[in-house]
Formats: sequence, C-alpha cells, structure tokens
Amino acid sequence: MSCCFRRLHRLPLSIFTDLQYISENEFGDAATLRTSTCIKLVKNQKSGKETSESVTTVGSFLKHSCTNLVRILDPLLTYKECVELRSRICVHCAPRPLSSMELLQSLQSCPVLPTGLEILDDCLKGGFRIGTVSELVGRSGVGKTQLAMQLAVVATKNGFGTVYIDTEKKMSLERLREISNAMRQHHFDDANKDGVFHSEDDFGAQKVTNNSYKSSTCVLNNITIYSPTSTKELLSLTQELEEEILLRNDEANDSADKLPVHLLVVDSIAAPTRRDFGADSAPQRVSMLIQIAQVLKRLASQLQLAVVVINQVGIDQQNGEVRAALGISWHHCLSTRILMERDEKLGNHSETTLDHCRRTATIVKSNVARNECVPYEICDRGLISGIS
Repeated sequence: MSCCFRRLHRLPLSIFTDLQYISENEFGDAATLRTSTCIKLVKNQKSGKETSESVTTVGSFLKHSCTNLVRILDPLLTYKECVELRSRICVHCAPRPLSSMELLQSLQSCPVLPTGLEILDDCLKGGFRIGTVSELVGRSGVGKTQLAMQLAVVATKNGFGTVYIDTEKKMSLERLREISNAMRQHHFDDANKDGVFHSEDDFGAQKVTNNSYKSSTCVLNNITIYSPTSTKELLSLTQELEEEILLRNDEANDSADKLPVHLLVVDSIAAPTRRDFGADSAPQRVSMLIQIAQVLKRLASQLQLAVVVINQVGIDQQNGEVRAALGISWHHCLSTRILMERDEKLGNHSETTLDHCRRTATIVKSNVARNECVPYEICDRGLISGIS
C-alpha cells in the first residue's frame, strides 16, 4: 500500500537525524528540524508561493523538485540537504520489490485477531488478518453486531484498542459490557478447573497479562465510538482517523491503562449509502464506496489494523437469492467475506443459547482459507460454537 498519504510530521526521526549541518561534527536536533520543516511547508502553502495544494503528506512533498524545496525551506536546509532529505523519504516510504517466497512468508507470518468463535478461527487460520479489510454480511438479527462487539472484547484481551464506527446507532454498550463480563467469567471458570486460580481476586491479578480477559471497564475505556450520519461524514471521518489512532497509540506508550489501536469496525457500510443514494445514483454510490475502501485499506496496511466492515444483504431480482449489498465493485475491495445466516425452521434446543434457530457462518471469500460453513449460537458471552 502506498505511503503517499502519510503525514510528514509522523515520519520517524531517523530521517531527520544528522541531516542539518551546523558546524564540524555538529548537526541540528532531529525533532526540532522535523517540526520546523513541516511549519515552513504549511506556511508556504498558505502564502500561495508555489502551489495551492497542501504540503503535509509524503505524496505532496515528493511532487516538489529539490530546487523548489530549497526555496521553501531556505535558510533551514541547503540544496544538498534537501536532496538528502528527499532521498531518505523515498527510501523509507517507497515499497520494496518482493519475491514470491518473501510474499508467501509474509502471508504465513501475518498477525491475526481471533474472533472468539474458535471453530471460525480454526477455519480462518487464527482469525481476521491484521492489515486487511474483512466483512461480515447477513440479514438483520443474525449476530453481526454481536460478533463485532465480541471482537472488541477479544482485541482488548490481546492488548489492542478499538475504534468503532456506528453508522446505525444501534450498538448497545450494556450488551457489550455483558459480553465482556461473561467472557471473562467463562475464562475464569475454565482456568479454575485446572487449579490455576482459587478466587476472583487471584484472577483479577492477571488482568494486565495478554493471556486473560480484561475487566469490562478496561474494555470500554479502550473503545472509541463514532456515529457519522452520511457517506460524506463517513469518508471524512476515515480520512482523519490516522491522526486519531496515532495519538491514541502515543498515549498507550505512556499509560498502562491505554491500549494501542489495532481494530477498526464499521457497522455498517451499507446503511449510509442506502440513505444517501437512490436507484438512479449507482455511479455516485460506487465512486464513494471506492474512496472509502481505499482509505480503509490504507489504514489497515499502514497502521496495522484489522478492519472489519459489516454489510447488509439484498434480494437478487432474477433468482430471488440473498446476496451481499453494494455490488461487485465493493466485493473486490475485500480480503475476507463471512456470510452469516439463520434458519428458524431448524430448531436448536441447546439450553445455553438465547434463541432457538440454527445459525451458520460461511467463508465465501478468503485468500488464506477455503470455503467452509460453521454453526454457531448466541449466548450471554456472544457467539459460541453450535451443533452441526
């Protein structure tokens, strides 16, 4: 994924280290130089000397020749130092060619975020891959949002924070708290069977480890919720998320209570597009979706996020079959698609469940897993493996 949208002030200090020559064996401070460079570039844009385009990203910076850069940055950097700065940024941000073996090895070592539904995690070879965009699609009531909330709880267990974009304003914080408490209690009960803990106090002492579920307070403190009401607001929000996530990750470095963000949930992608675009606005809808998809894929790649998008379904007018909404263009933007369904005619009489219908999750698209269908049930702790 291209780094052309990366903010200049977020570039590593190593790029600016030993760059600004002051005197023999003495160079300017890297942090000060990075800040001063960014300020000069912004001031130049506001004054309109060179261009009306904002020079705040790697892409806009590299559009300038070294001659233009030295005019903008004078007397901060010399021509030779501008050449070196431009070269360092290119080396750091340009994608490196990879062999097929290197690509295979990177795919096999790609970190994953478990879903908490073990039977599905086994099929996905561990869970949703970090750095990619995955989708949960299905009718209303099949448990898509429940699985998304479960993902947020599991993410906290693994030491990750979450950004949750709720376009339908249907996320229940009480249900999220219930899932968190129930999953933690279930983990405690399992651990106590093996004699690991003897009391809740013993279990609570493990809350800072990566191998136990955190308290519901910790879960809620590490989930940021946004509620855009239109596709324009959704696009604008996703474009601004990089700065928000980087700031949160900086806070996580300084606070034991804050976790770095590695999960982004959009619930749902279809709701605002259906509100904003009618049947006669298909080209505009596709254009907006492609823009949103590009931003989500860039965020996933550059910030190492597991991006999980919830989608709705429609009915195919030709054969009457259920199909995912938003069309084929959106389908090609995804790395993984999970179709969630339920059949109320097939009863499930498990006493642990809150409902009595057979539910299945089918992997319909994945480049690491084959197409498989797994049964699941919904209970107080979210989704659990069901009976085939």
